[in-house]
Amino acid sequence: FATSFIDSTTGEHIKKEEVDAYRGNFYFSSTNHLKYRTTSRRDDMISLFYLLIYLLKKGTMPGLDFKISPDPAERINQILNYRQGQKTDDLCFENSRKLRAFKKEVFGYHFKDMPNYDNLRYMLEELKLRETKK
Repeated sequence: FATSFIDSTTGEHIKKEEVDAYRGNFYFSSTNHLKYRTTSRRDDMISLFYLLIYLLKKGTMPGLDFKISPDPAERINQILNYRQGQKTDDLCFENSRKLRAFKKEVFGYHFKDMPNYDNLRYMLEELKLRETKK
């Protein structure tokens, strides 16, 4: 479902606008994506954060253990409502300073921002080293 953040006709960053259809995985989507907005690199990094939580929590997503509606539109609203009230402590492990820093960084980006990939990679490497030592 990848899309380019560069508009092929103008060569500029894509515009932030509403989209007609939802594509993707509800569990790993940013709130912007769940609100049917154009996604950017920022949203990719937020999705990566949610995927990391899912993997580190051994296939569970904290807070999404309630009965999810079978209706796709209702499911999106359920997850969106939960995400909007979610706190870092709901997701991150007690002692995971690096995971908290990663979340703070990626959730701090704006639509057109270019993520600091080197810094994010460093944080993930530090997280991996920390998890390996346990």
